Amino acid sequence: MIYRGKTFLIVGISASGRSAAKLLLSKGASVCLYDDCPIKDIEPLLSMGAIDVSGCDPGQLFYQDIYLVIKSPGVPRENPVIERALGKRIPVISEIELGWYNYRGTVLAVTGTNGKSTVTALINHILCSAGKKSYLCGNYGVPFTEYCLMSPESFCCTEVSSFQLEDCYEFKPHISAILNIDKDHMNRHHTMEDYIMAKGRILKNQRRTEYSVLNFDSGLTRQYFERANSNVYWFSGRQRVRGAYLDGSTLRFCGERIIDARELKIIGHHNVINSLAAICFGRLLGISASDVSCALSTFAGIPHRLQYAGCAKGRVFYNDSKATNPASTLTAVRAMRDPTVLLLGGSDKGSDFVGFFRELSGYPCITACVLYGNTAERLCAEAEVAGFDRYVVAINMLDAAKKAYTLCPEGGTVLLSPACASFDEFNNYEERGERFMGFVRELMKNG
Repeated sequence: MIYRGKTFLIVGISASGRSAAKLLLSKGASVCLYDDCPIKDIEPLLSMGAIDVSGCDPGQLFYQDIYLVIKSPGVPRENPVIERALGKRIPVISEIELGWYNYRGTVLAVTGTNGKSTVTALINHILCSAGKKSYLCGNYGVPFTEYCLMSPESFCCTEVSSFQLEDCYEFKPHISAILNIDKDHMNRHHTMEDYIMAKGRILKNQRRTEYSVLNFDSGLTRQYFERANSNVYWFSGRQRVRGAYLDGSTLRFCGERIIDARELKIIGHHNVINSLAAICFGRLLGISASDVSCALSTFAGIPHRLQYAGCAKGRVFYNDSKATNPASTLTAVRAMRDPTVLLLGGSDKGSDFVGFFRELSGYPCITACVLYGNTAERLCAEAEVAGFDRYVVAINMLDAAKKAYTLCPEGGTVLLSPACASFDEFNNYEERGERFMGFVRELMKNG
Protein backbone atom coordinates (compact mmCIF):
# COMPACT_ATOMS: atom_id res chain seq x y z
CA MET A 1 0.00 0.00 0.00
CA ILE A 2 1.19 3.53 -0.80
CA TYR A 3 1.25 5.93 2.14
CA ARG A 4 3.48 8.91 1.42
CA GLY A 5 1.61 11.65 -0.40
CA LYS A 6 -1.79 9.99 0.14
CA THR A 7 -4.63 11.25 2.34
CA PHE A 8 -6.38 8.84 4.69
CA LEU A 9 -9.61 9.58 6.53
CA ILE A 10 -10.15 7.88 9.89
CA VAL A 11 -13.78 7.76 11.00
CA GLY A 12 -14.24 7.11 14.71
CA ILE A 13 -11.34 8.19 16.91
CA SER A 14 -11.43 5.38 19.44
CA ALA A 15 -8.36 3.46 20.59
CA SER A 16 -8.13 1.66 17.23
CA GLY A 17 -8.60 4.92 15.31
CA ARG A 18 -5.82 6.63 17.24
CA SER A 19 -3.50 3.67 16.73
CA ALA A 20 -4.21 3.63 13.00
CA ALA A 21 -3.54 7.36 12.80
CA LYS A 22 -0.15 7.00 14.50
CA LEU A 23 0.87 4.21 12.12
CA LEU A 24 -0.18 6.14 9.02
CA LEU A 25 1.54 9.35 10.17
CA SER A 26 4.75 7.40 10.85
CA LYS A 27 4.68 6.25 7.22
CA GLY A 28 4.38 9.77 5.85
CA ALA A 29 0.67 9.76 5.07
CA SER A 30 -1.67 12.72 5.45
CA VAL A 31 -4.32 11.87 8.04
CA CYS A 32 -7.74 13.44 8.61
CA LEU A 33 -9.65 12.60 11.79
CA TYR A 34 -13.45 12.54 11.91
CA ASP A 35 -15.80 11.70 14.76
CA ASP A 36 -19.45 12.47 15.41
CA CYS A 37 -18.55 13.45 18.98
CA PRO A 38 -15.86 15.90 20.17
CA ILE A 39 -12.50 14.13 20.17
CA LYS A 40 -10.81 14.04 23.59
CA ASP A 41 -7.04 14.30 24.06
CA ILE A 42 -6.44 14.92 20.37
CA GLU A 43 -3.36 17.16 20.79
CA PRO A 44 -0.74 14.38 20.45
CA LEU A 45 -2.15 13.38 17.04
CA LEU A 46 -2.41 17.00 15.89
CA SER A 47 1.23 17.59 16.92
CA MET A 48 2.19 14.66 14.68
CA GLY A 49 0.47 16.32 11.71
CA ALA A 50 -3.08 14.96 11.78
CA ILE A 51 -5.98 17.27 10.89
CA ASP A 52 -9.28 17.28 12.80
CA VAL A 53 -12.15 17.51 10.28
CA SER A 54 -14.94 16.54 12.67
CA GLY A 55 -16.80 19.80 12.16
CA CYS A 56 -17.05 19.36 8.40
CA ASP A 57 -20.23 18.45 6.58
CA PRO A 58 -19.90 14.82 5.36
CA GLY A 59 -20.16 16.00 1.75
CA GLN A 60 -17.30 18.49 2.17
CA LEU A 61 -14.90 15.80 3.37
CA PHE A 62 -14.65 14.33 -0.11
CA TYR A 63 -13.89 17.51 -2.02
CA GLN A 64 -10.24 16.61 -1.45
CA ASP A 65 -8.69 13.42 -2.74
CA ILE A 66 -9.26 10.78 -0.03
CA TYR A 67 -7.25 7.67 -0.86
CA LEU A 68 -8.77 5.33 1.74
CA VAL A 69 -11.08 5.39 4.79
CA ILE A 70 -10.29 3.55 8.04
CA LYS A 71 -13.54 2.83 9.92
CA SER A 72 -13.48 2.19 13.66
CA PRO A 73 -15.54 -0.85 14.73
CA GLY A 74 -18.08 1.25 16.62
CA VAL A 75 -19.06 3.16 13.47
CA PRO A 76 -21.96 1.58 11.52
CA ARG A 77 -21.97 1.46 7.74
CA GLU A 78 -25.08 3.66 7.81
CA ASN A 79 -22.95 6.55 9.08
CA PRO A 80 -23.32 9.43 6.54
CA VAL A 81 -19.54 9.75 6.09
CA ILE A 82 -19.17 6.03 5.35
CA GLU A 83 -22.15 6.08 2.98
CA ARG A 84 -20.63 9.05 1.12
CA ALA A 85 -17.25 7.29 0.85
CA LEU A 86 -18.79 4.08 -0.48
CA GLY A 87 -20.90 6.10 -2.91
CA LYS A 88 -17.71 7.62 -4.31
CA ARG A 89 -16.08 4.16 -4.52
CA ILE A 90 -13.46 5.05 -1.93
CA PRO A 91 -12.30 1.86 -0.14
CA VAL A 92 -13.40 1.53 3.50
CA ILE A 93 -11.40 -0.88 5.65
CA SER A 94 -11.02 -1.70 9.36
CA GLU A 95 -8.00 -1.04 11.55
CA ILE A 96 -7.47 -4.82 11.62
CA GLU A 97 -7.10 -4.82 7.82
CA LEU A 98 -4.62 -1.93 7.98
CA GLY A 99 -2.59 -3.86 10.53
CA TRP A 100 -2.61 -6.92 8.29
CA TYR A 101 -1.03 -4.91 5.43
CA ASN A 102 1.89 -4.00 7.69
CA TYR A 103 2.51 -6.97 10.00
CA ARG A 104 5.10 -9.59 9.04
CA GLY A 105 4.73 -11.98 11.97
CA THR A 106 2.21 -14.79 12.54
CA VAL A 107 -1.41 -13.74 12.98
CA LEU A 108 -3.69 -15.90 15.12
CA ALA A 109 -7.32 -14.75 15.09
CA VAL A 110 -10.34 -15.69 17.18
CA THR A 111 -13.97 -14.72 16.65
CA GLY A 112 -17.34 -15.94 17.91
CA THR A 113 -20.22 -14.57 19.93
CA ASN A 114 -18.90 -15.62 23.34
CA GLY A 115 -15.60 -16.70 24.84
CA LYS A 116 -13.31 -15.05 22.30
CA SER A 117 -11.52 -12.81 24.83
CA THR A 118 -10.77 -15.74 27.13
CA VAL A 119 -9.61 -17.99 24.28
CA THR A 120 -7.42 -15.28 22.75
CA ALA A 121 -5.83 -14.49 26.12
CA LEU A 122 -5.32 -18.21 26.79
CA ILE A 123 -3.58 -18.75 23.43
CA ASN A 124 -1.31 -15.80 24.19
CA HIS A 125 -0.59 -17.25 27.65
CA ILE A 126 0.35 -20.61 26.10
CA LEU A 127 2.76 -18.96 23.66
CA CYS A 128 4.35 -16.65 26.25
CA SER A 129 4.74 -19.55 28.69
CA ALA A 130 6.57 -21.44 25.93
CA GLY A 131 9.01 -18.54 25.47
CA LYS A 132 7.52 -17.09 22.29
CA LYS A 133 7.24 -13.38 21.51
CA SER A 134 3.49 -13.06 21.58
CA TYR A 135 1.16 -10.09 21.88
CA LEU A 136 -2.51 -9.91 22.84
CA CYS A 137 -4.42 -7.44 20.70
CA GLY A 138 -7.48 -6.64 18.61
CA ASN A 139 -10.99 -6.26 19.93
CA TYR A 140 -9.70 -7.16 23.41
CA GLY A 141 -6.79 -5.10 24.68
CA VAL A 142 -4.37 -3.17 22.48
CA PRO A 143 -5.25 -2.39 18.83
CA PHE A 144 -3.55 -4.64 16.27
CA THR A 145 -1.76 -1.71 14.60
CA GLU A 146 0.19 -1.06 17.83
CA TYR A 147 2.10 -4.30 17.21
CA CYS A 148 2.18 -4.53 13.43
CA LEU A 149 5.82 -3.38 13.17
CA MET A 150 7.08 -6.16 15.46
CA SER A 151 9.60 -8.74 14.25
CA PRO A 152 8.65 -11.53 11.80
CA GLU A 153 9.30 -14.05 14.60
CA SER A 154 6.48 -12.61 16.72
CA PHE A 155 2.87 -13.73 17.12
CA CYS A 156 -0.22 -11.53 17.40
CA CYS A 157 -3.10 -13.24 19.19
CA THR A 158 -5.95 -11.19 17.82
CA GLU A 159 -9.56 -11.12 18.98
CA VAL A 160 -11.68 -10.04 16.02
CA SER A 161 -15.30 -8.90 16.25
CA SER A 162 -17.94 -9.01 13.54
CA PHE A 163 -17.75 -5.19 13.40
CA GLN A 164 -14.07 -5.45 12.46
CA LEU A 165 -14.46 -8.38 10.09
CA GLU A 166 -17.17 -6.70 8.00
CA ASP A 167 -14.47 -4.31 6.71
CA CYS A 168 -11.72 -6.89 6.16
CA TYR A 169 -10.94 -7.98 2.59
CA GLU A 170 -7.41 -9.45 2.54
CA PHE A 171 -6.95 -10.34 6.22
CA LYS A 172 -5.57 -13.90 6.39
CA PRO A 173 -4.63 -15.36 9.79
CA HIS A 174 -2.36 -18.39 9.96
CA ILE A 175 -4.83 -19.99 12.38
CA SER A 176 -8.40 -18.77 12.80
CA ALA A 177 -11.17 -19.89 15.13
CA ILE A 178 -14.94 -19.47 15.15
CA LEU A 179 -15.98 -20.47 18.66
CA ASN A 180 -19.78 -20.24 18.51
CA ILE A 181 -22.61 -18.25 16.96
CA ASP A 182 -25.54 -16.93 18.98
CA LYS A 183 -27.95 -14.13 18.20
CA ASP A 184 -26.17 -10.85 18.97
CA HIS A 185 -25.72 -7.33 17.64
CA MET A 186 -29.03 -7.36 15.78
CA ASN A 187 -29.16 -3.57 16.22
CA ARG A 188 -26.12 -3.45 13.92
CA HIS A 189 -26.30 -6.48 11.59
CA HIS A 190 -30.14 -6.57 11.46
CA THR A 191 -30.34 -10.25 10.43
CA MET A 192 -28.69 -13.46 11.61
CA GLU A 193 -27.64 -14.14 8.01
CA ASP A 194 -25.63 -10.90 7.93
CA TYR A 195 -24.10 -11.65 11.34
CA ILE A 196 -23.11 -15.20 10.30
CA MET A 197 -21.65 -13.86 7.06
CA ALA A 198 -19.60 -11.23 8.90
CA LYS A 199 -18.11 -13.82 11.26
CA GLY A 200 -17.30 -16.11 8.34
CA ARG A 201 -15.05 -13.48 6.74
CA ILE A 202 -12.28 -14.68 9.06
CA LEU A 203 -12.01 -17.78 6.82
CA LYS A 204 -12.32 -15.96 3.49
CA ASN A 205 -8.66 -15.79 2.43
CA GLN A 206 -7.24 -18.85 4.16
CA ARG A 207 -5.91 -21.73 2.07
CA ARG A 208 -4.59 -25.24 2.78
CA THR A 209 -1.40 -23.80 4.29
CA GLU A 210 -3.51 -22.18 7.03
CA TYR A 211 -5.67 -23.71 9.75
CA SER A 212 -9.21 -23.12 10.96
CA VAL A 213 -10.48 -24.26 14.36
CA LEU A 214 -14.25 -24.78 14.53
CA ASN A 215 -16.71 -25.80 17.24
CA PHE A 216 -18.07 -29.24 16.34
CA ASP A 217 -20.84 -28.98 18.95
CA SER A 218 -22.54 -26.05 17.23
CA GLY A 219 -24.58 -26.63 14.08
CA LEU A 220 -23.97 -23.06 12.96
CA THR A 221 -20.19 -23.29 13.29
CA ARG A 222 -20.14 -26.70 11.57
CA GLN A 223 -21.70 -25.01 8.53
CA TYR A 224 -18.54 -22.94 8.09
CA PHE A 225 -16.71 -26.15 7.14
CA GLU A 226 -18.36 -25.98 3.72
CA ARG A 227 -16.83 -22.58 2.96
CA ALA A 228 -13.41 -23.22 4.51
CA ASN A 229 -10.50 -23.66 2.10
CA SER A 230 -8.12 -24.18 5.02
CA ASN A 231 -7.02 -27.20 7.01
CA VAL A 232 -9.88 -27.62 9.53
CA TYR A 233 -9.49 -28.90 13.08
CA TRP A 234 -12.36 -29.20 15.55
CA PHE A 235 -12.96 -28.90 19.27
CA SER A 236 -15.77 -30.67 21.08
CA GLY A 237 -17.02 -31.31 24.59
CA ARG A 238 -19.21 -34.19 23.41
CA GLN A 239 -17.29 -36.54 21.14
CA ARG A 240 -13.90 -37.48 19.76
CA VAL A 241 -12.95 -35.30 16.79
CA ARG A 242 -9.93 -34.46 14.68
CA GLY A 243 -8.62 -31.86 17.10
CA ALA A 244 -9.27 -31.24 20.81
CA TYR A 245 -12.00 -32.99 22.77
CA LEU A 246 -13.15 -33.94 26.25
CA ASP A 247 -12.74 -37.58 27.22
CA GLY A 248 -14.38 -37.97 30.63
CA SER A 249 -12.56 -35.29 32.59
CA THR A 250 -9.46 -35.41 30.34
CA LEU A 251 -8.76 -32.81 27.66
CA ARG A 252 -7.05 -34.45 24.66
CA PHE A 253 -5.70 -33.39 21.27
CA CYS A 254 -5.88 -36.06 18.55
CA GLY A 255 -5.79 -38.77 21.24
CA GLU A 256 -2.92 -37.22 23.20
CA ARG A 257 -3.60 -36.36 26.86
CA ILE A 258 -3.14 -32.68 27.63
CA ILE A 259 -4.67 -32.00 31.08
CA ASP A 260 -7.46 -32.99 33.47
CA ALA A 261 -10.30 -30.48 33.68
CA ARG A 262 -9.93 -30.37 37.47
CA GLU A 263 -6.45 -28.85 37.03
CA LEU A 264 -7.84 -25.75 35.29
CA LYS A 265 -7.97 -22.56 37.39
CA ILE A 266 -10.84 -20.99 35.42
CA ILE A 267 -14.30 -22.18 36.49
CA GLY A 268 -17.28 -23.47 34.52
CA HIS A 269 -17.82 -26.04 31.77
CA HIS A 270 -17.66 -23.27 29.18
CA ASN A 271 -14.03 -22.64 30.17
CA VAL A 272 -13.27 -26.32 29.61
CA ILE A 273 -14.56 -25.77 26.06
CA ASN A 274 -12.54 -22.56 25.75
CA SER A 275 -9.45 -24.49 26.82
CA LEU A 276 -10.07 -27.10 24.10
CA ALA A 277 -10.09 -24.36 21.45
CA ALA A 278 -6.82 -22.93 22.80
CA ILE A 279 -5.23 -26.40 22.87
CA CYS A 280 -5.76 -26.65 19.11
CA PHE A 281 -3.76 -23.46 18.56
CA GLY A 282 -0.95 -24.52 20.85
CA ARG A 283 -0.47 -27.96 19.36
CA LEU A 284 -0.87 -26.78 15.74
CA LEU A 285 1.92 -24.26 16.44
CA GLY A 286 4.15 -27.05 17.72
CA ILE A 287 3.98 -26.20 21.43
CA SER A 288 4.57 -29.43 23.36
CA ALA A 289 1.71 -31.10 25.22
CA SER A 290 3.51 -30.60 28.55
CA ASP A 291 4.02 -26.87 27.89
CA VAL A 292 0.37 -26.46 26.87
CA SER A 293 -0.70 -28.31 30.02
CA CYS A 294 1.48 -26.14 32.24
CA ALA A 295 0.07 -22.96 30.71
CA LEU A 296 -3.52 -24.14 31.09
CA SER A 297 -2.97 -24.96 34.77
CA THR A 298 -1.61 -21.47 35.51
CA PHE A 299 -4.10 -19.32 33.54
CA ALA A 300 -6.28 -17.42 36.00
CA GLY A 301 -8.70 -15.84 33.53
CA ILE A 302 -9.23 -12.27 32.36
CA PRO A 303 -10.77 -9.20 33.98
CA HIS A 304 -14.54 -8.79 33.72
CA ARG A 305 -15.15 -12.37 32.54
CA LEU A 306 -16.42 -14.38 35.54
CA GLN A 307 -13.73 -12.61 37.53
CA TYR A 308 -13.66 -13.35 41.25
CA ALA A 309 -14.33 -9.95 42.82
CA GLY A 310 -14.08 -10.89 46.48
CA CYS A 311 -16.01 -12.09 49.50
CA ALA A 312 -17.80 -9.66 51.80
CA LYS A 313 -19.93 -10.53 54.82
CA GLY A 314 -20.30 -14.15 53.76
CA ARG A 315 -21.27 -13.37 50.17
CA VAL A 316 -19.12 -14.10 47.10
CA PHE A 317 -19.06 -11.61 44.23
CA TYR A 318 -18.27 -12.28 40.55
CA ASN A 319 -17.68 -9.60 37.91
CA ASP A 320 -18.86 -10.82 34.50
CA SER A 321 -19.33 -7.35 32.99
CA LYS A 322 -18.19 -8.52 29.56
CA ALA A 323 -21.33 -10.65 29.27
CA THR A 324 -23.20 -8.28 26.94
CA ASN A 325 -25.74 -10.73 25.48
CA PRO A 326 -28.15 -13.33 26.93
CA ALA A 327 -26.18 -16.37 25.74
CA SER A 328 -23.05 -15.17 27.52
CA THR A 329 -24.99 -14.55 30.73
CA LEU A 330 -26.52 -18.04 30.61
CA THR A 331 -22.99 -19.43 30.30
CA ALA A 332 -22.07 -17.69 33.56
CA VAL A 333 -25.28 -18.88 35.22
CA ARG A 334 -24.41 -22.49 34.40
CA ALA A 335 -21.17 -22.09 36.38
CA MET A 336 -23.04 -21.08 39.56
CA ARG A 337 -23.69 -23.61 42.32
CA ASP A 338 -24.77 -21.59 45.38
CA PRO A 339 -27.88 -19.37 45.68
CA THR A 340 -27.20 -16.48 43.30
CA VAL A 341 -28.58 -12.98 42.78
CA LEU A 342 -28.08 -11.86 39.17
CA LEU A 343 -27.64 -8.25 38.01
CA LEU A 344 -29.16 -7.66 34.55
CA GLY A 345 -29.40 -4.49 32.50
CA GLY A 346 -27.73 -1.72 30.55
CA SER A 347 -28.21 -0.46 27.00
CA ASP A 348 -30.26 -2.30 24.39
CA LYS A 349 -28.71 -4.45 21.65
CA GLY A 350 -31.98 -5.83 20.36
CA SER A 351 -31.61 -9.18 22.15
CA ASP A 352 -34.51 -11.57 22.81
CA PHE A 353 -35.09 -11.78 26.55
CA VAL A 354 -38.31 -13.83 26.54
CA GLY A 355 -36.38 -16.99 25.64
CA PHE A 356 -33.64 -15.96 28.04
CA PHE A 357 -36.02 -15.71 31.02
CA ARG A 358 -37.71 -18.98 30.08
CA GLU A 359 -34.35 -20.74 30.21
CA LEU A 360 -33.36 -18.88 33.37
CA SER A 361 -36.48 -20.32 35.05
CA GLY A 362 -34.80 -23.73 34.88
CA TYR A 363 -31.95 -22.64 37.16
CA PRO A 364 -33.18 -22.70 40.78
CA CYS A 365 -29.81 -21.38 41.95
CA ILE A 366 -30.89 -17.97 40.60
CA THR A 367 -32.93 -16.80 43.57
CA ALA A 368 -33.48 -13.26 42.25
CA CYS A 369 -32.61 -10.88 39.41
CA VAL A 370 -32.08 -7.15 39.84
CA LEU A 371 -33.01 -5.30 36.64
CA TYR A 372 -31.58 -1.85 35.91
CA GLY A 373 -30.59 0.60 33.19
CA ASN A 374 -32.21 1.58 29.91
CA THR A 375 -33.36 -1.99 29.31
CA ALA A 376 -35.05 -2.37 32.70
CA GLU A 377 -38.56 -1.68 31.41
CA ARG A 378 -38.19 -4.11 28.51
CA LEU A 379 -36.59 -6.72 30.77
CA CYS A 380 -39.58 -6.48 33.12
CA ALA A 381 -42.06 -6.83 30.27
CA GLU A 382 -40.30 -9.83 28.71
CA ALA A 383 -39.84 -11.49 32.10
CA GLU A 384 -43.61 -11.25 32.60
CA VAL A 385 -44.24 -12.77 29.14
CA ALA A 386 -41.90 -15.63 30.05
CA GLY A 387 -43.63 -16.17 33.40
CA PHE A 388 -40.47 -15.26 35.35
CA ASP A 389 -41.25 -13.33 38.54
CA ARG A 390 -38.03 -13.57 40.55
CA TYR A 391 -36.98 -9.97 39.95
CA VAL A 392 -36.81 -6.47 41.43
CA VAL A 393 -35.96 -3.18 39.71
CA ALA A 394 -33.13 -0.75 40.49
CA ILE A 395 -32.34 2.79 39.32
CA ASN A 396 -28.81 2.13 38.05
CA MET A 397 -25.99 -0.39 38.30
CA LEU A 398 -24.74 0.75 41.71
CA ASP A 399 -28.26 0.70 43.12
CA ALA A 400 -28.67 -2.78 41.60
CA ALA A 401 -25.49 -3.96 43.33
CA LYS A 402 -26.75 -2.67 46.68
CA LYS A 403 -30.13 -4.38 46.23
CA ALA A 404 -28.42 -7.62 45.15
CA TYR A 405 -26.27 -7.61 48.29
CA THR A 406 -29.38 -7.14 50.44
CA LEU A 407 -31.25 -9.94 48.65
CA CYS A 408 -28.36 -12.40 48.68
CA PRO A 409 -28.34 -14.88 51.59
CA GLU A 410 -25.16 -15.50 53.55
CA GLY A 411 -23.17 -18.18 51.71
CA GLY A 412 -24.66 -17.04 48.39
CA THR A 413 -23.28 -15.30 45.32
CA VAL A 414 -23.85 -11.91 43.69
CA LEU A 415 -23.20 -12.13 39.95
CA LEU A 416 -22.88 -9.11 37.65
CA SER A 417 -23.57 -10.63 34.23
CA PRO A 418 -25.72 -7.95 32.57
CA ALA A 419 -26.66 -9.54 29.18
CA CYS A 420 -26.66 -5.97 27.81
CA ALA A 421 -24.17 -3.38 26.59
CA SER A 422 -22.95 -0.73 29.03
CA PHE A 423 -23.31 2.50 27.05
CA ASP A 424 -26.35 3.90 28.87
CA GLU A 425 -24.28 4.52 31.98
CA PHE A 426 -20.63 3.75 31.17
CA ASN A 427 -18.10 4.21 28.35
CA ASN A 428 -17.53 0.47 28.08
CA TYR A 429 -17.93 -2.83 29.91
CA GLU A 430 -14.52 -2.36 31.59
CA GLU A 431 -15.70 0.81 33.33
CA ARG A 432 -18.90 -0.96 34.39
CA GLY A 433 -16.90 -3.86 35.81
CA GLU A 434 -14.48 -1.58 37.66
CA ARG A 435 -17.39 0.28 39.27
CA PHE A 436 -18.78 -3.04 40.49
CA MET A 437 -15.35 -4.12 41.77
CA GLY A 438 -15.10 -0.80 43.64
CA PHE A 439 -18.45 -1.47 45.30
CA VAL A 440 -17.23 -4.89 46.45
CA ARG A 441 -13.96 -3.42 47.77
CA GLU A 442 -15.93 -0.91 49.84
CA LEU A 443 -18.05 -3.71 51.29
CA MET A 444 -14.93 -5.68 52.18
CA LYS A 445 -13.25 -2.65 53.74
CA ASN A 446 -16.27 -1.91 55.91
CA GLY A 447 -16.41 -5.30 57.45
